[in-house]
Amino acid sequence: MRLIGDGAIATDTVHGGRMVVVLILDCMARPEITDLIRLHAVQLVGDVVSTWARSGTKGAEIALHLQFLRPTPGEIMIVFDLPRLQFVVDSIIQNHACYIQSSIHGKILSEAMNGVPRVLLEIPSEDLPFDWENKIHKSVYDQMRREGLDRAQGKLAAKNSIKMSRDLYRFRAPGGLFTRPL
Repeated sequence: MRLIGDGAIATDTVHGGRMVVVLILDCMARPEITDLIRLHAVQLVGDVVSTWARSGTKGAEIALHLQFLRPTPGEIMIVFDLPRLQFVVDSIIQNHACYIQSSIHGKILSEAMNGVPRVLLEIPSEDLPFDWENKIHKSVYDQMRREGLDRAQGKLAAKNSIKMSRDLYRFRAPGGLFTRPL
């Protein structure tokens, strides 16, 4: 599946109030994925097995395979292009969670906030098939170097950038709803 948009939601009643990424999946050509999300969104419990994988030969993509077992079976493979989505992936890995929703309700989160079916998924990240810490540091460092920083500046900027991003996703909603487009 192609990711058509993303955002983040924090509520005091979900996932300890932490900011959770919302992945908006391009479902125009795959209406069965919209149905899968709708069916899982109305259930209080369900089973989904998630697996991280390396994708592509150049190592610039990471994939998340989701195998839905119940209440209805289905499979989705979401491919993330690095470095463009490196902080989205990092948020999922750090928070062990994400939402998925269909693009049929809107391509950006603010178009599709209330009453839209979305599924909160627990994404264990203990057994990653790659060294994520090295991968994100290298990806952010390479980005900083392309923007003109020297080696020392690039290392420091990468470290600070990752820390700031992680601080944002450790934010906890004090009450009510807090959203932020990514």
